[in-house]
Amino acid sequence: QRAEVFIETQRQDNALTIPSSALHRRENEEGVFVIENGTAHWKAVTLGVRGRESVEVLEGLSESDVVLLVPTGQTVLTEGRRVRTP
Repeated sequence: QRAEVFIETQRQDNALTIPSSALHRRENEEGVFVIENGTAHWKAVTLGVRGRESVEVLEGLSESDVVLLVPTGQTVLTEGRRVRTP
């Protein structure tokens, strides 16, 4: 038999979180791509508590930023790439 157990060791209430899959690494910095004027723009972020599927953002993003997610197997985002929302 086999069991999978997850133990919560820390919790942050009212935290700004993003999906872990939105994170990108650039020169040893973690960041995300956001939409600015119809193009992708990379922003460095400072992270806090990490969960299985999401991560807390301490600095670098605001609640009004639109974070881009790339579907699995799709094109890689680059700085200045034109993007649009559905």
